[in-house]
Amino acid sequence: MPPAGSAEEAYAASFQRMAGLLLNTATCYAGGRPHRFTELEFYFTSPGHPDPFTHGDPMQCERGRWYFHRTGNQYRGGSYKGLDITIGEPGAPGGILIRGLEQLGEDHRLLDGPSLCVDHILALTGHASIASLVSTFSRGVDLEPSGTSPLYVLLDAAPASVRRVYASARVGLTLKRGTSEERVRFLSRPYRFLTEPVRIKKGRLHVAVALHAQGHPVEEVARLTGSTVSQVRRYIAQYEAGRGRAPAEFARDLSTDETCQLLGACAR
Repeated sequence: MPPAGSAEEAYAASFQRMAGLLLNTATCYAGGRPHRFTELEFYFTSPGHPDPFTHGDPMQCERGRWYFHRTGNQYRGGSYKGLDITIGEPGAPGGILIRGLEQLGEDHRLLDGPSLCVDHILALTGHASIASLVSTFSRGVDLEPSGTSPLYVLLDAAPASVRRVYASARVGLTLKRGTSEERVRFLSRPYRFLTEPVRIKKGRLHVAVALHAQGHPVEEVARLTGSTVSQVRRYIAQYEAGRGRAPAEFARDLSTDETCQLLGACAR
């Protein structure tokens, strides 16, 4: 993480480096089964980086721990479940949201989405609830000295191959809870990182418009995201249409086209 007092712009490069490390050299073990991370989102808020989309749970004010998403003191259930690797510090909460995992082995099953990842981890560790799982260990991301951690991460010294890491805006962020300058500024930040844009189903439009903004031609965007050329053209047209609109116009539930427009309106 950048040292205290760093410019806001320093965080994107730091997040990119951490994402590359986790996506290319980390193995996540759940119930003894190896997985690799395929999609991550970064959240961190401090006076120098006031990201209003960070949960801000006290558990996020530490580093190197697992944080299962909570509302108050209750772990979230249903489709609202989520799991972070904490990257915060006292007074500055932060977390890396696990959005995608690939189970290593014969089937290379892809878990696409935060809630599905948590459900998969609970199933592999043999726990019916998050509360039951976290009661069995210290929530440390590293393997515990006893060697019995149900959930931990190991870093490889040298990966067999280096996968390309794609960056886009984070998925599911809106202005429904306010249109403050900070919310507009951080909504489209490229703090989402992934290696499997063709295989994912959620947030594909975010990758498409990000690649467009980086100058990639339509045909290449379609190939990289597994979308049709006509679909990519539609995403791009809506994104460009939004660039001339005020973000406050989108403070409501949005369609797919309007989400593209919102990303364009918030682009900096």
